[in-house]
Amino acid sequence: MLEAQDLAARRGYSQLFSGLSFRVAAGEVLVITGANGTGKTTLLRMLAGLSAPSDGVIRWDGRDVQPFDQELRNALAFAGHSPSLKDELTAEENLTLLVELAGAPVARASIHAALDAVALGKKRGLPARVLSQGQRRRIGLARLRLLQRRLWILDEPVTALDAAGTALLARLVAEHLDEGGITVAATHAPLGLPEERCARSLAWPAGPPARCPGAGQAGATPATARRPLARRAGGGRQRGLDAGASRRAILPAIRWALVRDLRIALRSRAELGVQLLFYVIVVTLFPLATTPERSLLATMGPGVLWVAALLASLLSLPRLFAGDYADGTLEQIALSPHPLPALVSGKILAHWLTTGLPVVVLAPLLGIQYSMAGDALLVLTFALLLGTPILSLLGAIGAALTLGVRGGGSLLALLVLPLYVPVLIFGAGSVDMWRAGLAVSGNLSLLGAGLLLAVVGAPFAAAAAVRIAMD
Repeated sequence: MLEAQDLAARRGYSQLFSGLSFRVAAGEVLVITGANGTGKTTLLRMLAGLSAPSDGVIRWDGRDVQPFDQELRNALAFAGHSPSLKDELTAEENLTLLVELAGAPVARASIHAALDAVALGKKRGLPARVLSQGQRRRIGLARLRLLQRRLWILDEPVTALDAAGTALLARLVAEHLDEGGITVAATHAPLGLPEERCARSLAWPAGPPARCPGAGQAGATPATARRPLARRAGGGRQRGLDAGASRRAILPAIRWALVRDLRIALRSRAELGVQLLFYVIVVTLFPLATTPERSLLATMGPGVLWVAALLASLLSLPRLFAGDYADGTLEQIALSPHPLPALVSGKILAHWLTTGLPVVVLAPLLGIQYSMAGDALLVLTFALLLGTPILSLLGAIGAALTLGVRGGGSLLALLVLPLYVPVLIFGAGSVDMWRAGLAVSGNLSLLGAGLLLAVVGAPFAAAAAVRIAMD
């Protein structure tokens, strides 16, 4: 059972609603209607655990829940405004990844059957960017069909669907209710459900009472007067990952994020090429603008290569979370039963493999034009191998903190550049120590210690920042 008691929400200095209470039992659907800007999406995000109410209590199965509650996430299938699809991936790949993210078992035959059921079987190999908005919505319906979660929270689920798609949605919701599930939906268009399916337990502050728009008579059956539908025999809902399974899912979560982001990056080779080209151009222009004197070039070379690596890393940081934030995928990641720091770790690792590692590989080649000796190039390469992951790890914190902020790119640079300074000093200084005949172990040890600290702490800090951005 899903309950809300005396909920209140504010947006800035405006009170969206207050004193909101309702109860939805198993086998019931609550449809929320109301004018634009009255807080329907805000309410759904509260119920899903993406944000906290300014006042009041939300209960799931009789237990008070807080944002990102593990038990609630295990039972939840959330569908926001955006269908959470990546344009670079096919319909089949998108659906497979979303189901894996939710911790549900994935079989290729099940994926094909789900796409066939939403009339996308013949388009499963097409990239999502060529699909219509209605077809993208149908992939979301296929996801709901596969997840088998007890609680569905749907934000404008009818948007972009044609008559056949709306009928399919109504059939899926009806089957979900027959199995004892709960559905909460905010919509301006009819869901196509019969009136007796609706639970009228919410009088929306700035709109009509909750009801199924256009579904028969104006009045709806009160939730307290309906008998919840029984679940089918053997049709118990999947609970997702329990706390122990969540801890055991750390490596699968890292693998999921790593494989997904690498796949997307390799299909967006132009973006990777721009970043690497920027690195090469910056390093190449310095000798042209200064002096051809070999000794001077050898002295300034390590610093130039490190500054160029730092700027190239900074250039690519928005790709870490901004795309997922814009298309709704970050909401699904935050609500996944998998540990969020593990998912963030996989994304950071993918970022370093596609941006930091190529810089490390190119450094010895670019260092030759600075007349750097072989041992100096070896020290430089090893320092970059230790330092560039730190740039990705610290940069992930700044990228998460600036999500959704106007002018976030400039703010991101202001946040992370001071953190990059020690890495730059010890990284470039390691080659200077070697040229001076001193031991480089001190600088490299400090870089190694910094990498260890960043690996331990940065994923948790970035995950916390992502949760803040979701609120």
